[in-house]
Amino acid sequence: MMFHPYYGSSAGFGVLGAIMMFAFWVGIGLCILWTIRGSRHMHHYRHDAQPSADKPKALEIIQERFAKGEITSEQYAEMKKVLEK
Repeated sequence: MMFHPYYGSSAGFGVLGAIMMFAFWVGIGLCILWTIRGSRHMHHYRHDAQPSADKPKALEIIQERFAKGEITSEQYAEMKKVLEK
């Protein structure tokens, strides 16, 4: 077995080198996947979130709050006017 002064034995470095190279490429692959998934998530978030889609739910919420007595009729009317724009 040949000994190299910087790397130890050539057989040991080959196995260690292969493990390090494998870990490097796995890390690169995970970074790419993480980037792709993040950009897909942001794409859906930006284009799917429409304010008009939340209006019926918001109206239901203020109706419930008015029914429970949490807001006055004036507050309810103001909120409803804002949501219907």
